[in-house]
Amino acid sequence: MTNEVTVINLPSHRLLLRRESHRMTVAPIPLVRPVVVLGGWRSPRLMANALARRLAPLTSGSIDDFLRVSYPLASSIESAASIARHAIENHPAHATTPRAAPREFDIVAISMGGLIARFLASGLAWGDSPPTFRVRRIFSISTPHRGASLARWIRPDSAARAMRPGSAFLSNLDGSTTDPGSAAGETPRYPIESPELICYVQRLDWWVGTWNTAPRLHPLRCARAGGPIRAALSHFTAHANPAIVIDVARHLRGEPGLDAGLDGPAGHPPTPTPPPTPST
Repeated sequence: MTNEVTVINLPSHRLLLRRESHRMTVAPIPLVRPVVVLGGWRSPRLMANALARRLAPLTSGSIDDFLRVSYPLASSIESAASIARHAIENHPAHATTPRAAPREFDIVAISMGGLIARFLASGLAWGDSPPTFRVRRIFSISTPHRGASLARWIRPDSAARAMRPGSAFLSNLDGSTTDPGSAAGETPRYPIESPELICYVQRLDWWVGTWNTAPRLHPLRCARAGGPIRAALSHFTAHANPAIVIDVARHLRGEPGLDAGLDGPAGHPPTPTPPPTPST
């Protein structure tokens, strides 16, 4: 399955990541649009809060720029998406946007949250209604875009069954139109631009399966687990991986990802070469 995924390995050198984190923290940049942080399956708000609190100082410096949404009691992806949609529609930035111009949001999503983000960005979430907001970018972390390995054997609710590899939900999501309110062959009534999708995984994710965390033929940004405990709990610690957090933050700041390097205008300025000492 690895030959169906374009792998982008993120740097893992701790000193360089700490230096980059410091650079970003001391130079906050206003966000282009509000950011929604979506939690995973049955996850308490703790994980979404933790990710937002890591991203805020690396970007705008304000936690208020990050809307955190969790749905621990939701038993289906559709009901979780309804909770997320309600939270976004009640966001202050959304309330002040004219109806004729739906407000745009970026979404950073943990695990199942990435499927919810794609659901909200597609025609599946809106039916015959016009979209009330638009998803511009989705940053998914350990999302089972191609299904979760564990869901082959354990599926306690509708949401878990939807995450089984090859499920009807995943097939519909992959084939969903981005033009809600239109039938096949008709002019779309409410055209929506497909969001940019950036996928991340921390290696050794046995819960979902490393190569399931990006759609087929889609680039996958991989980070090392960094230690036996983090590796054993890879799926649950990916949202705290420094390389993943910094890479997401750089994109939110409008900078290239870590794979572009840490030197130069988007990272640390290169160390100047001293002029040669004149001979005497």
